[in-house]
Amino acid sequence: MSILRMIFREAFLGKLNFALCLLTVAAACGVYVAITQADEASKQSVTRLLRDMGFNIMIVPKGTDMERYLSLDFPEAEMPEEYVQKLAKSDVLAEHFVAKLQHLTLIKDHKVIVTGIRPSLGKIGQGMTKKKPMAMGVPTGEAFAGHTVAKSLGLKEGDSLEVLGKNLKIAKLLDEKNTLDDLRLMANLHDVQKMLNKPGRINTID
Repeated sequence: MSILRMIFREAFLGKLNFALCLLTVAAACGVYVAITQADEASKQSVTRLLRDMGFNIMIVPKGTDMERYLSLDFPEAEMPEEYVQKLAKSDVLAEHFVAKLQHLTLIKDHKVIVTGIRPSLGKIGQGMTKKKPMAMGVPTGEAFAGHTVAKSLGLKEGDSLEVLGKNLKIAKLLDEKNTLDDLRLMANLHDVQKMLNKPGRINTID
């Protein structure tokens, strides 16, 4: 007697048991699929939450006075820009690294965080994932104005603004985020390094 005939014979003789076993297997498969989908949905929700919150890691130079740093009185502690490249090539579990040089200054009597920024490095910056980089580059000679900065200074796209002795074109007005980004004037990292006479130096990696 073939195996297939034996299966059908047992099914015929024990229809109830067979049906219960079949339902049990179907239910187990259903639970597995549901748990897998729920786990994936949970991961996606956390990823979206962290993305909307902004950068979720911060690396500062050794010896940084964090009380001053968090009060936006950025201390003199700095580190080489090349550190971000080393991190991007390392085994550190992060998808992006963004080098910044931040400096608090007054522009027309308004406090502005001038932030030199370079594009994301890491898996995203290298195109190893399909995710959108968390920091795009700012072309040299241009700046992106945070919501509060743009409103306080009455800026419009295309305006020219003198920043630390250099004229920058306001290329983009950023949407309100209710974060420190609203107080930022983002510019090309190397432009800001030249303005502050700090070539190859940064004070934050996000």
